[in-house]
Amino acid sequence: MSRPDSARWMSRRAALQALVGMAALAAGPALADRRHRHHDDDHDADDHDLAHEALERGEVRPLAEILGRIKPSLPENAEIVDISFARRDGQWLYRFKLIDGAGARSVMLVDAATGEIVETREH
Repeated sequence: MSRPDSARWMSRRAALQALVGMAALAAGPALADRRHRHHDDDHDADDHDLAHEALERGEVRPLAEILGRIKPSLPENAEIVDISFARRDGQWLYRFKLIDGAGARSVMLVDAATGEIVETREH
């Protein structure tokens, strides 16, 4: 795959992941009767359900808002290739996996309640 095709594929993948996430958040009424989960590092739970439930309780900001806040801080030509949502040490976090134009990979952890970047590291 050439570089432009690769970048286009990653951009489409990120857009698809964002759409899937938004669709999951919009499914509120179907999930309204689920019990609240508050387990740190609960990797077995579905990220979308966790995010939706936390959003419904007012504990986090919507993903679209968080993306808008962090966009200026992304490395130049970076693409978001994966997004996950988890609770660590009592704090809800969005975890963004990034790849820049040179192919360098990094991870950005963002406080899901404030949009504040908690940590950025090479991966």
